[in-house]
Amino acid sequence: MKSRYLLFVAVLLLSLSASRAQEVLHGVLPKPTDAQEKHEYQADPIGLVLRWLAKEAKINIVVSDSVKGNITMRLTDLSPLAAIKVVCASKQLILNEFDDVYYVMTPSERIDSLHYLDRDDLPAAIAKFKKRYYDALLKEGFTKDEALKIVASESLPLNELKIEK
Repeated sequence: MKSRYLLFVAVLLLSLSASRAQEVLHGVLPKPTDAQEKHEYQADPIGLVLRWLAKEAKINIVVSDSVKGNITMRLTDLSPLAAIKVVCASKQLILNEFDDVYYVMTPSERIDSLHYLDRDDLPAAIAKFKKRYYDALLKEGFTKDEALKIVASESLPLNELKIEK
């Protein structure tokens, strides 16, 4: 009787570990960034909390210097990334993802970045940049056609254009 019970327990344990192994093989188990956790902070700086959560989530984050203030929160059963989204929503912060990096900024910074492309002096700055780029390519030995194709196909590094605010 005791040996039947031990055999039953052994078979049960083996079947549980086999099903767990199948879950791992088929990707059913949560990734580290999806882990559900408890997040509790009391009067901690928002930027610091966002960086801690990003470290737990194993994601890249850039928090603007304009993001200020403290946060007190207690969240359970949320992944670190979900907690970041809650923090941003609760403080009316903008969270954008671009090229595997999350950017956190204030609404006014977001509006300023959107209006950056509407500036009157931007077309002149783009023209000057493209002309210098074209001339540099010619100087490096590219033909006029090659230089023109390169300049026309390349996207502009808008953050490097010298435009006064």
